[in-house]
Amino acid sequence: MSVTVDNVRQQLRGGMKSRNSEVRADLATFFGPNAEPYLNVYERMRVAPNGTRSWSWPVFFGSFTWFFYRKMYGIGAIIIFLPLLATYLFGSASSAMGIIFAMSAKTWYVKYALGRIAKADTRPRRRRTHRISAAGRRRFVCRGHFRRCGLWLLPGLRHCRRPRPA
Repeated sequence: MSVTVDNVRQQLRGGMKSRNSEVRADLATFFGPNAEPYLNVYERMRVAPNGTRSWSWPVFFGSFTWFFYRKMYGIGAIIIFLPLLATYLFGSASSAMGIIFAMSAKTWYVKYALGRIAKADTRPRRRRTHRISAAGRRRFVCRGHFRRCGLWLLPGLRHCRRPRPA
């Protein structure tokens, strides 16, 4: 039986206790090493789905970079543009936004992971564990991104280009 979005929602409300170990295993696969802080947030979400808060120092100090590192590009883009929009509309950006993002980051990441697991279950079962771990795998910017974006023109990054064949 696969995990669907409705099953995940029921789990967050506290139902379907027998499926908890399977979802925890999927989440541990998604998060990779050091998954325990996120699994603790998941357990708190099962008890109180809308009232879960935790603290993330990397988000507090690094803001949008943590979200990009975790492949949450939409939230990362919002964090970049929201202070700009607040400054334009209200004259100053609130410093409380960084605190709000730091308190909500782990909860958003667990919800993102549950959505990616549900998406992996809508596809054929073959290589399911590989798809879940690949969805959660974190990456730094690779050479391919430099080439595609034309960033190799920047000084100091020329070593990322491959020599052209003669």
